Amino acid sequence: MTAREISRETGVHRSTIYRWITQWQQEGTLRTRPRSGRPRVTAREQDEAVVETALQRPLTPATQIRRDLRLTGSNSTARRRLHEADISCYIPAMKGELSPANKEARLGFALQYCVESDDFWENVIFTDKCFSSVKAGARMFWRLKNGRYMEQHIKQKANSGRITTALWGWMSTSGPCELIQTEGRLISEEYVRIEEEVLLPNARMMVIPTP
Repeated sequence: MTAREISRETGVHRSTIYRWITQWQQEGTLRTRPRSGRPRVTAREQDEAVVETALQRPLTPATQIRRDLRLTGSNSTARRRLHEADISCYIPAMKGELSPANKEARLGFALQYCVESDDFWENVIFTDKCFSSVKAGARMFWRLKNGRYMEQHIKQKANSGRITTALWGWMSTSGPCELIQTEGRLISEEYVRIEEEVLLPNARMMVIPTP
């Protein structure tokens, strides 16, 4: 095929195709040629120290890590070393304050039902109400991508004292379902109305057929 035909077939510009053909004829490969680039300003031991510091003190900013370790280079250098180790900056996971009794009760609930089969869970619906805002200005911190719910990466919170949006929703093994906004306090009469007018008809249609 000609370069024009290859360009039309692949959508690659003809000048790029000519360049690749020339490189293949001269070098026998299309691998990226080595680039000079600027040499690293930190040694391997310093890179390891940056990672270790961030994991031990995840709330420490990269600027502070650089100063504490007296690194040569900018603050961006410290951030790049962390990114190379798959450590990124995140907002802490938020969880309500749980007492030992709360934790024990939740664990007991989970153990009670963890042995149930898939058939059991296909007939289960979870429903809850109320989504609350969190306080602004949550601190960023360093962690591995899969470590969100590790103990040191969770920020305990009480009531935020901010705006609360009154919502009610439900979900099942089929996925998230209806989500509606409620007015005022969700008292028992309103709960019954929602279940009869919203939850039950949709559940019959989407999840659990009659009877």
